[in-house]
Amino acid sequence: MANYDFSDKVLVLTGSSGGIGRATAKYFYDCGAKLVLSYRNDEKIKEFVREFDPNSSRSLLSQVDLTSSSECNRFASACKERFGHADFLVNNAAVLRMAPVSTMSDEIWREVVAANLDSVFFMCRAFLPILKDGGAIVNIASTAAHRGAIDHSAYAATKAGVLTFSRSLAREEAPRIRCNGLSPGMVNTEMLGELPEDVLKMLRDESPYQRLAHPEEIASAIAFLCSDDSTFITGETLHVNGACYIPS
Repeated sequence: MANYDFSDKVLVLTGSSGGIGRATAKYFYDCGAKLVLSYRNDEKIKEFVREFDPNSSRSLLSQVDLTSSSECNRFASACKERFGHADFLVNNAAVLRMAPVSTMSDEIWREVVAANLDSVFFMCRAFLPILKDGGAIVNIASTAAHRGAIDHSAYAATKAGVLTFSRSLAREEAPRIRCNGLSPGMVNTEMLGELPEDVLKMLRDESPYQRLAHPEEIASAIAFLCSDDSTFITGETLHVNGACYIPS
């Protein structure tokens, strides 16, 4: 259920074709926002958005290689041309590659760093000039950034980098723009399809809730960090994990 009034606000969202991305796009749209969505390869996002915005009156979709600074700059130009500005930037796109450090290839490491960390820098740098005063950036991290992740060290390392980058950006851009990180626990999305079933069962079992998060639960937390209810919250990390991980 939509709880905020984002009428005339413009959301820029990466990774829109994934579970969290789709839930976030729909949540913000229901709150009245205009959508500027990037996707990588999965063009099913077009069908999804068409269901609630059939004439694309409040949405702009673009296939973007987020590991390219020029592509991110082009994306920002397209947003400015269509809607004139942006209010919220949510960096949600990420890749997950399973490999222990001892056998991880250079190619896997570089792919994950480029997709998960370089992209956040490129997107923030590209969109800062068109973010309106009072705007917000939310960078999606993971509990893996805080506790580590066996056979997913590249993913964990990049997500930890995202959080430190977010804190630095929050200090640089205050008070004009707020920037926060959000660390979900395990969320019931397609990305988990890369994990073995025994690992998924272990993750469910260690949760006091005995379940994974729903994408909509992450979307509502993102909306909170973009809303006027969090105007003095910046440089922070919001944990949304059902007590799977409790920071000290």
